[in-house]
Amino acid sequence: MKSFQSLYTNFTDITGNSASANTTFGKALLNDSQRIVLATYGGKWPFLENTKNLTSAASTATYQLPVDCRKVMTVEFQQSSTVLYHPVPVEDPNFWNYLQSLNASASDVPQYWYQPTPRTISLWPTISSASKTMPIRYRKIVKDMTAADYTTGTITTWANGDDDITGATTTWTSAMAGRFIRVTNDGMWYEIASRSADTAIKTTKNFEGTAISAGSEAYTIGEMPIIPAEHADIILWRSLAIYYDQNDNPKKSDRYWRRYDGGYEAGSSREIGGALKKMFDEQYSGKSEEVFMEAELENRRLNQNNPPQSITGQSW
Repeated sequence: MKSFQSLYTNFTDITGNSASANTTFGKALLNDSQRIVLATYGGKWPFLENTKNLTSAASTATYQLPVDCRKVMTVEFQQSSTVLYHPVPVEDPNFWNYLQSLNASASDVPQYWYQPTPRTISLWPTISSASKTMPIRYRKIVKDMTAADYTTGTITTWANGDDDITGATTTWTSAMAGRFIRVTNDGMWYEIASRSADTAIKTTKNFEGTAISAGSEAYTIGEMPIIPAEHADIILWRSLAIYYDQNDNPKKSDRYWRRYDGGYEAGSSREIGGALKKMFDEQYSGKSEEVFMEAELENRRLNQNNPPQSITGQSW
């Protein structure tokens, strides 16, 4: 895995310019390139998917979405431990307005959901009970990378099979949750789940390396691109292509455009190729995500020419 610092260090090394202004420029290009890559192919990358639970409020139809939500994909409603409903998405605002005109009574059997704004979701009929769990699946917004690697202090305790890490002379912060930590003599990266003290963090997976006990192991905490590790250089290639474009070096620019997407964005190819196409092929090989519109949902999607006949339960 390559951290943000590793990537912008690669950028300054390849360009042969480690001046502060060029480093800042490289950081901006890397973040811009990640946004461009994530938007490619309609932004339907599997690694952008996330799930979270919303909680219902009595007589309430509209709910705030998670701050990192870009596009809701599916909504569920857990009426009880044994009853789970799958309301159908509504994309036509006219049909949504038609549903509102029915003046249906509040119910714990939602049949439709609608995303009226980027930050909210509404269910129909209005949910009647509080404290019901509503799992949502969505594609997330990715924050810009900003953090340099952190290596201050040492790790004194990290047992094999454990997710608790103890450090010495470290100042670990809550902002480090979501970054990755690697013990120098182990080499594997583990995502940080949480921080409870300056010298205490927890990982999302248990440590599989040699136990550290009363030690002083060197380590690195790095902020990683959301792009899969084996494809992280893709944003470096695009950044270098733009750098050499702006520095009037068409030969090098063309080289990196071809590495990035086969020259598609630069206009020298009619089809996406290069590392971007390779990542697409590997991410979607054998997956159903490529065309997400689920046949089951699509077959039962209703419209204003086929309105709901009952609001007391699911009719499918």
